[in-house]
Amino acid sequence: MVVVCAATSARADNSLSEIGDRGLALASHASETACDLDVELRGGIADVEVREHLSDPGDQPRALALELELPAGATIVGFARDRGDALAVPASAEATLVGDRGVLDVDPAFVTALPDTAAGHARFRAVLQPGAERGAWDTTIVTRWTAPVEIAGGALRLVLPGHRVVPLAACRGVVHATPGPGATIDRIRVDDAETAGRAATFTLGADDVAITATMAFARPEPLVWSTTEPLPGGFVARAVTVVAPPGHPAPRRALLVIDSSRSMDLIGGPAIARVVAAIGGALPAGSEVEAITFDRMPARVLGAWRPAGPDALAAIEAAIGKHAGANGSDLASALALAHRLLGEGSSRLPAQVIVIGDGVLAQAPDGALASALAAAPRDLDLHAIVLDPGALAAPGKAALDAAIDHFGGAYVELRAGDLDRELADVASWLEPAWRQLAVTGVHAELPDELRAGSGFSRFELGRRPTAVRLVAKGEHAASVAASAAPAAAVAQLALARTGVADFLEPSWDLCVCDGELAKATAAREQVVRRTPIADDAHALAVLASTGRVAASRHAMVAGGGPYTRTVALLDPEFPADPAPPAATGVAADGAIVSRTLQLQLQPLAYACYQRALGRTPGLAGTVLFQLEVARGEVTRADVSAMGNPAFEGCLLDAAYQLALPLPDPRYTGDDGRAIVRYPLTFTVRAEHPIIVPGDADSESPLDIDAIKGGAPGPRSVDAGDTKTPLGTLRPPPSP
Repeated sequence: MVVVCAATSARADNSLSEIGDRGLALASHASETACDLDVELRGGIADVEVREHLSDPGDQPRALALELELPAGATIVGFARDRGDALAVPASAEATLVGDRGVLDVDPAFVTALPDTAAGHARFRAVLQPGAERGAWDTTIVTRWTAPVEIAGGALRLVLPGHRVVPLAACRGVVHATPGPGATIDRIRVDDAETAGRAATFTLGADDVAITATMAFARPEPLVWSTTEPLPGGFVARAVTVVAPPGHPAPRRALLVIDSSRSMDLIGGPAIARVVAAIGGALPAGSEVEAITFDRMPARVLGAWRPAGPDALAAIEAAIGKHAGANGSDLASALALAHRLLGEGSSRLPAQVIVIGDGVLAQAPDGALASALAAAPRDLDLHAIVLDPGALAAPGKAALDAAIDHFGGAYVELRAGDLDRELADVASWLEPAWRQLAVTGVHAELPDELRAGSGFSRFELGRRPTAVRLVAKGEHAASVAASAAPAAAVAQLALARTGVADFLEPSWDLCVCDGELAKATAAREQVVRRTPIADDAHALAVLASTGRVAASRHAMVAGGGPYTRTVALLDPEFPADPAPPAATGVAADGAIVSRTLQLQLQPLAYACYQRALGRTPGLAGTVLFQLEVARGEVTRADVSAMGNPAFEGCLLDAAYQLALPLPDPRYTGDDGRAIVRYPLTFTVRAEHPIIVPGDADSESPLDIDAIKGGAPGPRSVDAGDTKTPLGTLRPPPSP
C-alpha cells in the first residue's frame, strides 16, 4: 500500500501494530496479505486509491494500528473497511466501551492526522477495531488520498513513500497521467524504468518510488489550468495550476561568481562544490566557463575562458576548497570584474552570469548590481543560486531580484541541507524564468517567478469561480487565460489550505466583525462535516452499520450532531514522537558585539595608531566605524576620513578582521543582521598614545543595548551610553 510507510522509531520499520490486553505491540499475529494501488495524475493533482487485505488468524480479539505516510501536502479523503465510507468528525472524539451490541455495534475504523515526518511527509494513523469477531478475522480496507503534484523539469512528479508492512514485501501499482490543455504525456518514468505513453505499471517495495510523467508542450508560453469542485452550502473549491515549458539548452558562456566570504562557512565547501559540479554538468556541449570568487575583493579563478569540461570544473572546485572564508560580501566589485571578463575574446556565445552564494551581501543603492555589471539587458542573463543554511533566509533577495529583473534570468533559493532533491532541477536554474507574475482572479499568495519547466498549484474556496488569467512582465512577457483541467478531488485540498476568511460573504468584506467571523466559522465547519477530510482538527470515522440505531446515528453525525466513538478495545497510549532539539541562535546582541570590540577592534586599532604616529607624530582625532554585520560576518566596513589615508586603510583592514560567532543555522529567528556605528578617539597624552573608546560629543556612538534579536533585516544602531562601550580595557603604553 502506498500510504503505509516507515513507522516511528518505537516500532522499528513496521507500520502495523496490534492492540490487545497487553497494550500496543508489533504485529505478530496480524499481517497484510495483499496490496494494490491506483495512481491518477490529473493536471496538477494526484488521486490515489489503495486496497489492502489484512488478516488476523489468532483466537483473541485484537485491534490493529496502522501508520500511513503520504507525500508532503497530502490528505486522506476517503477510508472504508469492508463496507461504509468514513465521515468527517472532530479528531478529539472520545473512545468508550461498547454497550448493548443489539443496539449499536462498534465503529470499525478511526483515522487521525499525526505530525509530519522529519522529511516533511504527511502522516496518519488508522485504528481498526475487532468488532463482533472473537477470534480470527479478515478485512479489506480502502484508502483514498489526494495531493498536489510537484512540477519540475517539464514533468509531473510524485514520490510515493515506501511500503514497509511486514511480511508483505511489495505492492502492485498502476499509474495513469492526464495533463491539462496545451500539453500531452510523452512518457512515464518510475525510478529507472521508462514507459512510452500515459500509463505504466510498477511495484512499490520498502524504498520510495519516484513517478515522473514527462510532458510535451504545444507552445512556449506558460499554461494555466483550473479545476473546480462543488462543495455543500453553495461553495466551490478550485485548484489553479500554472506550468511553464522547459527551456531549449544551447551552448553559452557561463561565468560563475561564487561568494567565498565568512558566512558561507555555514553552507560548507562540499555543498558549494556539489552545486558547481551540477551546474557544470548541466551546461550544454560547446559551452565555455570561467569563475570569480569574492569576499571583500574579487579574484579570477581560471585565468582564461575554458571549455566547460571536467578539468575546468575541478579547478574551480579546488579554488573553492583552498579559499579561507574572510569578511566582506562585495558582489558589486565581483560583477565589475565580470564585466571585464565577459568582454575578453571574440566568442559569440550568449553570456550567463551565475551568482552562487547565501544571499548575505553588502548593502548597496538600488540598481548598483546592474550598474556594476554594466551590460545591455540583451547581452546576458543573470542567475542567482542562493543556498540557505538551516531555517535562515537570504537577506539580499531584493537586491538580486532587482538586478535579475533588469537583465532577465532566474532566482533560485534552496536549502543547503536538501541538495539531493534540489539538484534534480539544476537545468531549470540556467534558463530565463517568467518573472513578475500576476494571476488575476486568484486571491491565494503566488510566487513571483516561474522557472522553466516548473509549476505550482494554489487552492481557493468561494461562492462562484472567477475568470483566471496569468500575466508575466519583464524579458518574457505573457498573458494567458486559464483552461479547464481534468476533474480531480480538489475540495479537500482547498479546505486543508484555506481558513475561515474564505467563508466570509462578499457583503462582509467591509466589516469583519466577531459575529461575521462566527458565521463564517460555522459555515466552514458545516462544509467540513459533509466533506471527508483528515487534518489537525478533524478525523475520519467509519461508523457502525449494524444495530437498531445505526442508520439514525449515521444521519445525526453527518448532520453535525455529537459523535462518541464506540470501541471493543480502548486505544492504547501510543508512543510520543521525540521532540526536536531546541534550536539556539546567535544574534548580534550587545554582549557579543561589546566583547568583540573589546578584544579585537581596539587592539588592532591601537596597533594601527602606533604605526601611524611614527610617520605623523601629531596625528589625533575621532574616527567613526560603520560596520554592516550579518551571520557572523562583517559584510561591509567603512571608516570616516581623518586626513591620513594610510592610517584609515589600516583601520579598515582591522574592521575586516573582526570575527563574530556564526549563528546556528537551525535558528528560525534573527540571522544577526545589524548596522553598527562606533567612534574611536585617538589622542596622545604624556607622550603615550591613548585610544578613547567612544566620543561623548558624537551623535552616533555604539549603543550596545540597542542591538537586539528580532525579525531578519538591517537594524541601525544610534545614540546611547557613550561612557565605556568597550568596558575598562586599555592598550598597554608604548615602550
